Amino acid sequence: MNTITQNFKKSEDSLEENWMIRLWAWADKNNISYEQLPRDKEKLLGLTKLDISSNELRELPVELFNLTQLTELDVSENMLTELPSTIGNLTQLTDILAWRSNLTKLPPEIGNLTNLTGLYIAENKLTRLPTELFGLAHLTELDIANNELTELSSKIGNLTQLTVLSMNGNKFRELPPEIGKLTQLTELEIWDIKLLTLEPEIGNLTQLTELYVSENELVELPPEIGNLTQLTVLDISNENLERLPPEIGNLTQLPELAIRYTNLKKLPPEIGNLTQLTVLDINWNSLVELPAEIGKLTQITELLIEGNYLIKLPPEIGKLTRLTRLDIKENQLRKLPPEIGSLTQLTRFFICKNKLIELPAEIGKLTQLTTLLISENELAELPPEIINLKELNYLSLDKNKNLILTNEQKNWIKELKSNGCNVILENEKRM
Repeated sequence: MNTITQNFKKSEDSLEENWMIRLWAWADKNNISYEQLPRDKEKLLGLTKLDISSNELRELPVELFNLTQLTELDVSENMLTELPSTIGNLTQLTDILAWRSNLTKLPPEIGNLTNLTGLYIAENKLTRLPTELFGLAHLTELDIANNELTELSSKIGNLTQLTVLSMNGNKFRELPPEIGKLTQLTELEIWDIKLLTLEPEIGNLTQLTELYVSENELVELPPEIGNLTQLTVLDISNENLERLPPEIGNLTQLPELAIRYTNLKKLPPEIGNLTQLTVLDINWNSLVELPAEIGKLTQITELLIEGNYLIKLPPEIGKLTRLTRLDIKENQLRKLPPEIGSLTQLTRFFICKNKLIELPAEIGKLTQLTTLLISENELAELPPEIINLKELNYLSLDKNKNLILTNEQKNWIKELKSNGCNVILENEKRM
């Protein structure tokens, strides 16, 4: 090796060592451990994963972006405000985690990271996304939730490899039709983004298994929702929602369905097609009746109908023989159908805050009950058969102002108490 070559090599080594020394000094100053950032030259240059999250960092040194073997970078929970343009040097990156880092913008150079498969930038202060981001053709997971974004570019349709897209907590109000090009999506979170309408192109996303569209301003759902036949999770709770399309009945793989806090006055009869349902949560709507087809949901174990306007239950309720929990409190019920006695697997039954004037004798068949709330009704008496309920550990009877107990019922309550049951009976004056 001649002298010139030797001198050049020494100069190159010196430059390399200089940036490393500066990087190590920065790491020492910010209490970044040896395990996180090796203080050994060989290990440093071979580093593939760097986690410097939760360090209250306000900026990242330029030297950090000489670590060109990095495949995963985690800078979450810092105080960065921005990522430097030199992040574009880290072309081997497959994952960037930068959630809750106070970011206000992303550099265009993020488009250089063509190997990126996961980008997690939730809970920042981003107001726009750089166009270059939509050129990251290998992205499979994108989390931009809880930022300050008001518009989603039509170029989102370029990210055709996405399987998970989380956008909740922004203020989009509408989605571009190009969302329908993301046909590999299995999970889509678009709740609480102020949506006024849901584009019919949503029906193209036939691989979806989880869809979250609650807390928006939707009045209706497009019929194309019925194309999403692989769904196993659907949350469509929206306070302005007035109707469900009949096509909801196509979603026959759903084990759970939540439709809460809406203006729904009735459920379509096609709800009866959802025969895999085990949990149906329709609390706090405006329902005045349930369709007879509810009786087809024979796999259901929890039925939650609190806070509606039901004046009666259909007799078909008695076909739901797997129910363990039935919550119908805060409705307008005057009576319960005798078929309620067929629900012999019930352990929790909530019927308080209705207008019940009587209970059917068949309630005595619910011998597995451990919790029974019938307070705040208009009951004057209880059926004699109620004393068959000997497994109760919580019984609430208060605020039935005209309620008179028989001697047998008084003895039943005493026995329950002696077995540890918590009995709520206003002032216990009837005992």
